[in-house]
Amino acid sequence: MARETPVGMIGLGLMGSALSARLIDAGIGVIGFDIDAAKTDGLRASGAEFAAFAADVAARCRTIVIAVYDAAQVRTLLPDLANATPPPRVICATTCAPGEIVAIAEFASRSRLAFIEAPISGTSAEVRAGTATALVAGDADAIDATAATLDILCPQRINVGAIGMPAAPSSPST
Repeated sequence: MARETPVGMIGLGLMGSALSARLIDAGIGVIGFDIDAAKTDGLRASGAEFAAFAADVAARCRTIVIAVYDAAQVRTLLPDLANATPPPRVICATTCAPGEIVAIAEFASRSRLAFIEAPISGTSAEVRAGTATALVAGDADAIDATAATLDILCPQRINVGAIGMPAAPSSPST
């Protein structure tokens, strides 16, 4: 992945900033967006660029990571991302309930967005250190297309199958 191919980061709180720092440290350009403009200050010195709107990130990035607070915030972002040409690949690091993420993924699919669920088990410090684990779910082709980015974001990851599986309760063992 070349520096000329920036990755979008929507949500620049603790997790989004840690994920952005991993990309920057790997030589990947980052174009970030957060509704709180003050959250851009910490990454600005690292060379990250910033967009005024989520749609601007989608217009400039082929892969976008969403690291926002909850499913409601993810849902509000997707229409802006879906209007980009070509539609970006979306890695959703936001932890959502199984039913919520399935509905989000269905909207993404109807909108031609390649969507990957990748909630992270670990703190922002563990993400920054590369020791957190991502639980990755979604279409195998979409996961393969973003493998280089996923390798940087969370070197430790478990592919769990279908969207909704990372947050689904496990069956009790017998």
